[in-house]
Amino acid sequence: MNKKLLIPHLFALGVLLILASCGKEDTKMKTNAVMIVGSWVLTDAVIDPPDFSTGSDLYATMDDCEQDNILIFEMPSSYVKNEGARKCNPSTLQNSQGSYAWDSYESILSITLENKTKSYQIHELNASTLVKAERIEFAGGERVITYTFAKQN
Repeated sequence: MNKKLLIPHLFALGVLLILASCGKEDTKMKTNAVMIVGSWVLTDAVIDPPDFSTGSDLYATMDDCEQDNILIFEMPSSYVKNEGARKCNPSTLQNSQGSYAWDSYESILSITLENKTKSYQIHELNASTLVKAERIEFAGGERVITYTFAKQN
């Protein structure tokens, strides 16, 4: 084949290969605002520093009626606390309506329920796990409670 014809054909083939490899990525990074949407059930809770009477495993000290609560996050900012199958108080509403909001970095989640707002530091959020922590005043000092939730299908 003539060298004059070969070079343009190789150049065209190279351009096509480069353009083909520059397609859009199928996997887009999901933001926390998108990943939190859904239903979450508590699987673990720890307190740090540990309480002298109960240790650090706060989940083990919780009543069954607290462990089965479901947190439901809907777009754009609707929050529902569902009491689950076991209610601590039979007269409590099954669902309490509230709202949630993110800070600008999506690292702090603020939940408002019954005119009270609590803010949580997000330690982990993915398709199956939510880990959030809150600072509280307890027994004359500051403690951090870290909650772990599993996403429900």
